[in-house]
Amino acid sequence: MGTGYDCFDERAHTDTPLIDADARKNRQLLSRAMEQAGFSGYDKEWWHFTYSGAGPRKDVMDFPITPLQASNLLDTSHQLIVVTSKNWTDVQGTAQRYVRRGSTFEKYAEPFAVVLGKSGLAWGKGIAENVEQRQGPVKREGDGKAPAGLFKLGTAFGYDSSASTELPYLALTSTSECVDDSHSRHYNELVDGATTTRDWNSSERMRRDDDMYRQGIVIEHNTPASPALGSCIFFHIWRGPSSPTQGCTAMDQADISRLFGWLDPRQSPLLVQLPETEYEHFRADWKLPER
Repeated sequence: MGTGYDCFDERAHTDTPLIDADARKNRQLLSRAMEQAGFSGYDKEWWHFTYSGAGPRKDVMDFPITPLQASNLLDTSHQLIVVTSKNWTDVQGTAQRYVRRGSTFEKYAEPFAVVLGKSGLAWGKGIAENVEQRQGPVKREGDGKAPAGLFKLGTAFGYDSSASTELPYLALTSTSECVDDSHSRHYNELVDGATTTRDWNSSERMRRDDDMYRQGIVIEHNTPASPALGSCIFFHIWRGPSSPTQGCTAMDQADISRLFGWLDPRQSPLLVQLPETEYEHFRADWKLPER
């Protein structure tokens, strides 16, 4: 189909030119079958359909909605990356991989060093938790902070035309951009600037003159996007072990190459990124492993 389910970048648009002929044919086949059954598709998500057939409306069910808890999400994950820093303002951290063994997580391989945003960490819009109600800073666009919280991992990307990874992969071109203008309908999206109607005044060029984005992975912070809460957050290659980022989490190229080969979407991988004190505070409630 050209992307995995729940992919939100431009390749998920139903009629995108960024997928091959077989994927376009498959999407057309799916769309026709769904339309014949009374469903209409959403043009920005090939997998998203809404039933529009005739018939009486069903009774509306009125019941309280319980927020999804981090512990429930972690119960379904079999791969976990934990990034911790000494405090909210530290720009250096440590990453440790874990794999599920029965009801618990066990450490996988050795920990490795990472660098964080130039202003440290702040609660980001991840999954499961209302960050506005948390104690501590909250991430905003342009604040130089990496997001703290619990996050899914999205598309891998890089300069090469293909990559050895189970993650969906986007080969970057000279026109690949990540939109950081919160007034744009493409805010926090990876787009092809040559084929996308431009409604933004600010973006980041993804095909750089350095190696920082030679290999990277989207961290699904602020997805779907809310204005001004931060954009374009990735794992990527660092400039060096003491050079912080603008808000991403960066590491040595050998370490991100290992993540490319290890991460498997079928294992529902998650990222937990927190200062050490917050990690210990939430460890029992979120069912986090010991560091």
